[in-house]
Amino acid sequence: PWQKGDDGQHTKAVSCRQDWHQTSSQVVVTIYAKNPLPALSSVKANRTVLEVHVIFEGNKIFQAELDLWGVIETEKSFVSMVPTKVEITLCKASPGPWARLEHPQKEEKSKVIQKRIKKVWGLLFLRKKSRFSQYTWYPSDTTVALFQLLLKTVFILPRNAG
Repeated sequence: PWQKGDDGQHTKAVSCRQDWHQTSSQVVVTIYAKNPLPALSSVKANRTVLEVHVIFEGNKIFQAELDLWGVIETEKSFVSMVPTKVEITLCKASPGPWARLEHPQKEEKSKVIQKRIKKVWGLLFLRKKSRFSQYTWYPSDTTVALFQLLLKTVFILPRNAG
């Protein structure tokens, strides 16, 4: 699709091949594309979100917003633009591996939580009372303990989950 840029000229949104790798202290995101224009491009980040806005020759534009898996130190992170790629080096706030580059989207998290809650209510709390599909709740110490454990698993997210 064509968009109008800040300078009034039309730009064409494009997709670019992306890759990433990591060490214990850094994550490197690479966007492969020819001739990025550093003066017109921007890469912004806070501790958990990376926004990329790269303009290429021919008024082509690549944009992405990533909810990062972990927390980064923005002051130590940097960007390198060369004729064949844009390389974004993110310094991790705490050393260690990331399972993925991006954290699952909030909508996906919400759907998973809803499914788990329905499953708990269906399996642990409700027992069939009669053949007419009436249900009654028979709480037991075991049931309450299982529900509390599930709540901890579903709702208490890791520190870096944002």
